[in-house]
Amino acid sequence: MSDHAEQAAYIIGPHIDKSSVLALTTTPAGLDLSSASELGPRIGEGRFLTITADGDAAYYFMNNSNAGTPDPTATSGSNRCQLIPNGGSVTFIPRAGYHFIRARAATGTGFLRMYLSSKPPNQLQE
Repeated sequence: MSDHAEQAAYIIGPHIDKSSVLALTTTPAGLDLSSASELGPRIGEGRFLTITADGDAAYYFMNNSNAGTPDPTATSGSNRCQLIPNGGSVTFIPRAGYHFIRARAATGTGFLRMYLSSKPPNQLQE
């Protein structure tokens, strides 16, 4: 089984001291996940990241800098984004170097709740 398949088979739930929250309005906000003390340098270890929209749907994208405005109408360019419905979650491994999340609420205010949801590939056998 590949490392990613094994990680996906053993997704773990959030821990209070290992999760981060980003408050959202319709004005774009950003967070450097590698500097978030709850996620910190672990974001670059090839771990799965789970993001949940709470209170409102959220538009987001990952970037290599804390810049850009998630634009739900963009069909090309750097502002293309994904939608997380209110109460919905996405789980993925952030691309190397892309540890900035840019997001905004779809219509009002809400939160993005984030946590690392797998062990690093080199700790799967522990």
